[in-house]
Amino acid sequence: MVNGLPLFPEEQELVRILQTERARCLWIVYAASPEIFSRYFPNLINVRENLHPTRFLRVGRYTAGIIGVNTSIVAIPGFPGDFTRDELVFFMERIQAFALAVGARGVALAGIIPGRFYRYGIPMDPPIVSGDLGAVYTIVETLQDALRMHGLALSTRPVRVLGYGYIGQRCVEHLRQLGCRDLLVIERRLRGTYQRRGIIFTNSLDAIRQDDWVVFTAGGGNEIDVARLPRIFGVDDMYPPFSVDQLAMFEAKESVIFQAALHAEGVVSNLPIEQFAEDQFAGCMAQGLLQAAGVDTSRMTQGEFDITARARGIRSSLA
Repeated sequence: MVNGLPLFPEEQELVRILQTERARCLWIVYAASPEIFSRYFPNLINVRENLHPTRFLRVGRYTAGIIGVNTSIVAIPGFPGDFTRDELVFFMERIQAFALAVGARGVALAGIIPGRFYRYGIPMDPPIVSGDLGAVYTIVETLQDALRMHGLALSTRPVRVLGYGYIGQRCVEHLRQLGCRDLLVIERRLRGTYQRRGIIFTNSLDAIRQDDWVVFTAGGGNEIDVARLPRIFGVDDMYPPFSVDQLAMFEAKESVIFQAALHAEGVVSNLPIEQFAEDQFAGCMAQGLLQAAGVDTSRMTQGEFDITARARGIRSSLA
């Protein structure tokens, strides 16, 4: 405990640094592999197992840019998919305490973290954002911009969504609301193939045909048998990202893969995260940025968030 908050003594210096930087938005990420951890923290790779899995470690930051909010990137050593419910409750208490100590007004959670909280019924109260509005906005904006680049539109092209979890479900619903008439969902946990509300659900990658448009929302690129896929046009929202070998397979088949990422003028990172360039960021961070900028996203519909994000100058990296 530090000043009555569930923080570790080793984190006091980090809190002081982020206070000095006036970090009003926090983006909490995790290293999904030893390779990623060693890239973030080369000096800690040999002691990772000795670190508390929810200890906050500084990764980097984003400049305020057009949004007017400084963002700090903070990572934890542990993998959230391994946390028990009690550990997730403790993690949530620590996130809230850390945000309070730093003075953050928006907290974005990367990857599977929001889905884990959602699964166990752990509330994500402000300044923490659920991230789903930003993630869906990123995926769908990227998809629509990529379609426009090819002279196509959602209403005229079939879309295949791989993954039907926390983000996949919301993505499918938003695509349907935007007029996508030919939707197919691939989820490995399903049994067989069936149709519901005009959407086909299946567990087989064989449902993907050559030149299909595919949205990847599943929890990890390494779990997908890319060798089985034909040539496709894909929107990639995977974390962990596709491996170098998988990307080479896509390239060999002349597939075109678009990274689901956002851009806002002047919002630039001093240490790009994984698959993002220095002037790109994830959808969950966009939601945290807006929350930190005084926009209450907690009660927004997806359509309201989309309008607000565009009005604030947040666009897909393809725009």
